[in-house]
Order: sequence, then structure tokens, then C-alpha cells
Amino acid sequence: MEDNFRGGRRRMEIFKVYLVNISILTTFAYLFNLAYNLIFSKLSRASKYGLSVLIFILAGWLTMYFGFDVGNGAKFDLRVVPLIFGLVVYSNPVTLFLIGLCIGLLRLTFGLDYAAWAGTLNLTLLGIVAALLCAWFRRRKTFSYLRKSVFAVLVINIVNTIDISLFGKIPPHHYLNEIAPITFPTGVILSFFFLIMIRDFQKNQSRMEQLSRTNRLLHVRTRDLNQAKNELEQKATQLETASRYKSEFLANMSHEIKTPLNSIMILSEMQAESDTSDEDRHRYAHLILQSGRELLTLVNDILDLSKVEAGKLDIVLQPIDTNEVLRYMEEQFMPIAESKGLTFVVSPSAEQTAETAAQLKLESDPMRLNQILRNLLSNAFKFTEKGGIELSASAVKGDDGREEILFEVRDTGVGIEADKLEAIFEVFRQEDGSINRKYGGAGLGLAISRQLAELLRGHLELSSEKGAGSCFTLRLPAQAACTERGNS
Repeated sequence: MEDNFRGGRRRMEIFKVYLVNISILTTFAYLFNLAYNLIFSKLSRASKYGLSVLIFILAGWLTMYFGFDVGNGAKFDLRVVPLIFGLVVYSNPVTLFLIGLCIGLLRLTFGLDYAAWAGTLNLTLLGIVAALLCAWFRRRKTFSYLRKSVFAVLVINIVNTIDISLFGKIPPHHYLNEIAPITFPTGVILSFFFLIMIRDFQKNQSRMEQLSRTNRLLHVRTRDLNQAKNELEQKATQLETASRYKSEFLANMSHEIKTPLNSIMILSEMQAESDTSDEDRHRYAHLILQSGRELLTLVNDILDLSKVEAGKLDIVLQPIDTNEVLRYMEEQFMPIAESKGLTFVVSPSAEQTAETAAQLKLESDPMRLNQILRNLLSNAFKFTEKGGIELSASAVKGDDGREEILFEVRDTGVGIEADKLEAIFEVFRQEDGSINRKYGGAGLGLAISRQLAELLRGHLELSSEKGAGSCFTLRLPAQAACTERGNS
């Protein structure tokens, strides 16, 4: 209870600091605008441009100065807001990179420890991301201020959260579970608030300048106020839609990303145990590296799904040693089985006979085969609380008399009702809402797996009984067909 109190107090402190930060930025923007009207407007265009860049950098430093120190040198603040605002103000990517780099370097003025260097690296990477976004915005000349704001706020805040979880001093699981749930939505909301407020402030300033140059004060003022009202209503609707799409996208992608990320976290915890031997540490480090690479690959699953549906997914056929595939899956998922107290049996085992090994030769796409098996095993481990999982491969005769390789993934998990066996292969579907709430996931993996199986000239089947486990069966032709569907 005391830990919960401290955690809640810390989250409240972070929220208060974010409000202080946004108040400082608002005040700073107001003072800059006042000075601009009275003094800076008389300077040359180049001088005003350079001065504005310095103001953005100084604003980032001020947010860090009034940031919240969570201990060990780690600070949380809204230093990314000036960079986000710069994305909708500047059209030169180099300027955005310099703002990010300089704010990052100013982080070192608060110390030279690991947290400070991690903060510098984070802002430098965010500067690169902002520069790329800026270059993209330049090619999208029809993008409105609101659309740029949506992209800028979401992309910068998401990358910032990922960077902190990867490079920050706070353990990733603690940050993602305890701190990010308050810092990410608060940062997004306050960033939007600041951008909209500054945008309206700029509009009002332009409006007043126009009114001062015309004799039709009342007419122009009424027209502009009505226009501003309509634009604000449209922005509110668009922001609500954008927020809903963002939530749906993140929820859908979490299923594909969680598996390798969980592997990395579990293996890291096992590696950190004091009684772990050097040999095990080396093995865990190797598996962490593998899972990290898998994570990057999984991000492309949503793109794979669209390519499959469009018939444009590349399929590269080559000989495959099925025994190597089984051994790879065993190495990747055995630590997960051990951590959950489950048995994980792979057959045939490494001690199989040479004759059996020869029978399991296969010509297919190894990357897509691994992707299918990984999705099936991820589901099996996710929905199995006790008992175990079995992965097997065997050579069989198909209905047409041709040789086939049969992969089976059996589990003793929750099982699926008979009338819902086909529904779970639909995109973004799981058996029911309670499954999604309890186990998470986007319902994307099985849809991709079935369509990949069809591209490989095979098919994916499911047999299951509620409460008695499930068995996924993948059938692939041992010899590739002459016509390679999907190759491009």
C-alpha cells in the first residue's frame, strides 16, 4: 500500500511538473510575441530567424530546469514541446535537427551522468525524426496546420517514449508500467493544447493587425470570429477521430510487438540474476539480440497484411532444413516456457535419425514459415496458464498424393468454442472481448498466418475445444509448385 501511495504521489508530481512546464512555455511564448512586436520586428529577416531558433532552444532548457527529478539523475519534463512546435513553424529540416541537438546538449548542463547522456541521445534522435518529418511535410504542401500538429505530436511523443524505454536509466518495465501511462497521454494532451493555443494566438494577432489597417473594424472582427469558431469545432472533431485511430492502431499492433519484447524483458531479468552462469548469460544475451531483431521485423506485419491482400508480398522459395526451424523455435520460446512453468516439447528432437531428418526437407520461404510458427507459438503461450505446448513436424501424403510437411502446435490452454473457430482468423478479432481484456493482443497474428500459409501453397487449420486446449495445423507442400504465386 505504501508503494502504491508513493507511486501515485510520483505520478501526481510528474503531472504537476508538466502543468508548470506548459505554463512556462505559454508565458515564454507570450513574452516573446510581445518583444517581437516591440523590438524584433525591426530586425532583418535572417536575424529574426536565428533569434527564433535560439528562443526555441532556450524554451527547451527552461522546461528541463523546472523538470521533475525522479532520482538517479532522471528528469521528466516537456522539453519535446519546442521541437514539436518547431515542426509546424519551420520548413528547413536542418533547423529542426539543430534544435533537437542543442536541447539535448543543454541536458548536460544538469550533470554528466548516464541519465544526462541518455537524454542527449534521445533529443538528438528526436531531432533526426523531426527533420525527417519536416522533409515529409515539405512534400505534402496541402497539409494543414492541424494535420501537421497531429503528426508532430503523436510521432515525437511515441518516439520519445520508445527512446526512454530503450536508453533511459529507469528499467523499461517500470517505466512502461508506472510512468509512461501518465507521461505519454499527458504529454500528448498538453502538446495539442499548446499548439492549438499558440495557433489561435497567432490568428488573433494577425486579425488585430488587419483590423488596425481597415476602416471596417466591426465587419472584419465578426467574420474572423465566426471563422475561428468553425475551425475550432472542426479541429475538435478531427482530434477526437485522430485520437481514436491512434488508440486502435496501438492496440492492434501490440499483439505482434509484445512477444519479442516480453522475451527481451524476461531474458534480461534472468541474465541479471546473480546465480546465472557465464555460459547462460552468453546464451541469454544471444537470445535477447535475436528477439530485438525479431521486434523490428514484427513492426512490418501490418504492412505484410496489406501486401498479402493486394497480392504483392514477396515470397522467396529456397530449401529449408525443418530441423533447424524447430531448433530455432525451441531456443526462442523455451525461456518463456520456463518462466511460466510450462512444458515445451519439440518433436522430432535434435536426436532424430538421419532418415527422419531427410524426410523433413522442405522448399518454401523460411522467413514466412518462421513468422507463421512464431505467431502460433506466441498465441499458445499467451493463452496457456498450466500444462504445456508441443511443436511437431512430420512428413505426410496430401489428398493429391504429394508429399507435405505437417507442423502442429498443441496447447493445453483455454480453448475456443466451435462456432468461433473461423472468426479468430479475421483481422483484429479474438474469441471475445474478455479474452482481449485478460490477455491483450490485437488479433492480427492469426489473420496474417493464414494468408501467409495460402501464399506458401499450404493452409492453416484449427481444432479446439473450450477449456481443453487447441491444435493449429500448418500444411505445406514439400516441393514448391512451378507457378510461384506472390513472387515479385
